[in-house]
Amino acid sequence: MPKDRKGNKNTGLKILSVVFALLLWLYVVGEGQNPAQHTAREVNLQYYNLSEGLTVQGPDTVRVRVWGEKGDKKEEIEAYVDLTGLAEGNYRLPVKVKTLKGALLTTVEPKEVEVKINRISKHTFSINYRLTGNLPEGYELLGVDIFPSTCLLKGEETDLKKVSEVICDINLSGVRETAIMELPLRAVDGKGNEVKGDFKLLPPKATVYVVAGQMLKNKEVAINLVVEGNLEAGFTLGEVSVIPDKITVLGNPTIIENLEKIDTLPVSLEGKTLSFSQKVKLALPDKVKAYPAEVLVNVEIKKKEIE
Repeated sequence: MPKDRKGNKNTGLKILSVVFALLLWLYVVGEGQNPAQHTAREVNLQYYNLSEGLTVQGPDTVRVRVWGEKGDKKEEIEAYVDLTGLAEGNYRLPVKVKTLKGALLTTVEPKEVEVKINRISKHTFSINYRLTGNLPEGYELLGVDIFPSTCLLKGEETDLKKVSEVICDINLSGVRETAIMELPLRAVDGKGNEVKGDFKLLPPKATVYVVAGQMLKNKEVAINLVVEGNLEAGFTLGEVSVIPDKITVLGNPTIIENLEKIDTLPVSLEGKTLSFSQKVKLALPDKVKAYPAEVLVNVEIKKKEIE
């Protein structure tokens, strides 16, 4: 009797398998699909449920095969790895695929992937800059200001250790006076090569203020006193002095090189009968400054001797 029950059981399983295969065949034929046909796609691999303060490294894509997908519009395939409850370390984890509507069979290659989970580190760097290009001829760089002045790098510690500094590249071509630039930041190593890795720069950009101005040259030149008008009749001009008699001028090199003296603004002698002293400003060329900006003029006036 036991043998008969076992034989009946095997026979029942075989019949059930045949019925299931027949039903599957009828379904596929009814849907107009060939069971041998399938699609294969390279899809992005997602990592879900990573605990806060951790970062994950693993494959970016997997290959998914789908049999019996219905319709002309292919449904978006979602492949993922569940990281729930995992701490730092190396793991071999299964790849899961979200069930597609109407698909008979879905497979993924590889079925498992190697992942590495690390703790996120943070490092703060001052933002430095590198200059490229040239200012227009006759201009010089007067200052550079970067806001914010620091950058936070957040990511895997092994990658952050490769970073020596954070920089932005400033192109000076065509800059005159003041320029404001929004520039991307780059993490570089000790040789100046950009570091790529699993980290983020916060912020990724900085606002840079560049101040340029014309190159200036200084030179010491003599003062030339300019007078106008006539003294009162019976009076004559005595000793005249200018203090200081030389000053320093500062300005565009082309202009400064050709300056040998600076005139004062005219000092009037019209109708004068007494000696006098007065401060006088200088007649400076455009965009030229003088130190000091004015001089003291002493003028002696004497009565003419009667012959």
